[in-house]
Amino acid sequence: MTNDLARINGQLELLAMANCGPNTECTFSLQEIPYQGDLLKTLEVVFPAGIRYMDKKPYSTEDWQVATQRLDVDAALVLKSKINKWCFHMPYSPTLPGGG
Repeated sequence: MTNDLARINGQLELLAMANCGPNTECTFSLQEIPYQGDLLKTLEVVFPAGIRYMDKKPYSTEDWQVATQRLDVDAALVLKSKINKWCFHMPYSPTLPGGG
């Protein structure tokens, strides 16, 4: 998985560079999250309590609004669909002459 992850992140980095513009800085990456025994504990590692950067107010893990769903489909197809959406169908995404 590590080699696949490195390859995918290399491609995502190239896509991010292609999507950057005068008013937009893009970063795309895929990270493997170590499983903590159950989904909620795993998400708590990724979305911990902390202090908001802008107003310095504290927030708790419960403040995050994360929805999950089990996918019984090919993960590669889901990833391809998400990359297509976020890298090519956003207002700042690059276009070819003629709108392609």
